[in-house]
Amino acid sequence: MKSQLRRRTAGLVLAVGTGILAGTLTGTPTQASSVDSATAPTTTAQATTAPATGVGAADTVVTENAVTATSATAMSTTAATFTVAPTAVSSRAAKAAKVIALAKQYSGRPYRWGAAGPKRFDCTGYTKFIYKKVGVKLPHSGAQGKKGKKVSRAKALPGDLVIFRNSSGRVYHVGIYAGGNKMYDAPTYGKKTGLHRIWSKKVEFRRVLF
Repeated sequence: MKSQLRRRTAGLVLAVGTGILAGTLTGTPTQASSVDSATAPTTTAQATTAPATGVGAADTVVTENAVTATSATAMSTTAATFTVAPTAVSSRAAKAAKVIALAKQYSGRPYRWGAAGPKRFDCTGYTKFIYKKVGVKLPHSGAQGKKGKKVSRAKALPGDLVIFRNSSGRVYHVGIYAGGNKMYDAPTYGKKTGLHRIWSKKVEFRRVLF
């Protein structure tokens, strides 16, 4: 009798143990799984909001992409800057070279007051004639002293206008800067257009080529 009771008790314990083990392995809801279910939405919510707060692997990828995009934009902008700048410089240099070449070409022409070429010139007629050929319009008068942008002597470049003023500020002569303290101009009666020394230190340089 006792042996039968022991066998039944052992069988019951074995059955209960097997049921618990089976529930654990198959995911049968238990109190522990209820706690997991309660925390699961929290975990999901954290994963969802992670990119917004800057936390999580997904956000790291986004940040890296953003940095890459920013770097690409910066590089593109820099490339654009260095593409445009040399072009502008080359354009100005090309115009200046043409101005100097034209001034040399029209050297040796006699001076005549009021003349604007091509056989005879006065000073403003000469500069007006030369610059017009590169698309720069200048008046045939001392008003050339108001054109373009004033630059210092140290920053003057070939192709700039050289303006001479008297003590009252009135323009009395103009020329085309050739560099090295020289200019192309139409000097005065009895002289011819050509390359001459800038005889005065009180001159103004104006940039009309850009």
